[in-house]
Amino acid sequence: MNALLHALVLMSALGGGDPREKEPTRDRFALLADPNADFDRRVGRPFDDETGKDSEEKPAKQDETAPQRPQEPQPAPLERRSHAILDFDWLEIQPRVGMAIFSKDYHVDPSVCFGVVAHAPLTLLSPSWNPDGEYFGLFAKLDVAIIKRDIFPKLDKAGGPIFMFAVGGDYTVYRSENWLLMVEGGIQYCHYGGITDLQNGIAPVVGFKIGLTVSRAVSLSLTPEYVMADHNHIIMGWLSVMIEW
Repeated sequence: MNALLHALVLMSALGGGDPREKEPTRDRFALLADPNADFDRRVGRPFDDETGKDSEEKPAKQDETAPQRPQEPQPAPLERRSHAILDFDWLEIQPRVGMAIFSKDYHVDPSVCFGVVAHAPLTLLSPSWNPDGEYFGLFAKLDVAIIKRDIFPKLDKAGGPIFMFAVGGDYTVYRSENWLLMVEGGIQYCHYGGITDLQNGIAPVVGFKIGLTVSRAVSLSLTPEYVMADHNHIIMGWLSVMIEW
């Protein structure tokens, strides 16, 4: 019996016993000694005990090449809005007041005038890389001026209101959050209301516009215009309030 006990003690001293009791200790020290595991511990990333590899290694590599934000389905940039010709979402109404200066053959002193302009972007002519951008536009405007002809002998009807209606196109040279620069041209019809010796008719009109943004939907603009009527002309200067609807 004593011999059997001595044999068991000897086997235990030589490394006998259940090996599963010592195996976790070796694995634990081997894991802590792994440099990758130590790096993950420092940066706070989880470590896979079974594979001995960073459990987020592959997702991290994917994140390096993937966009920072997932790309959600959006309207294709090359597809136009529902307004294929005019974008009435950017419709602007521009009440304005100004001064009209007539050439000498009119015999009219500088006169105050009032008007309103409607403008919308012409998206049909926008470039393919920005089909909804504002480049070209169409406008329609109605203006009224009160004039009086200073001529002798006295005319049957020397003065009264005249009405000017114009349509045309424009091009936005520059637009930012604060500033706007636009050139425009079109055809204007002028109705003189029966004032003596003035004939109703059409004439080309050109001008440019400088705008300053006041708020998201309101801007102020200064617009000089030049109307060429036969051998005469009318020069107009307008101060407008542009309201985006």
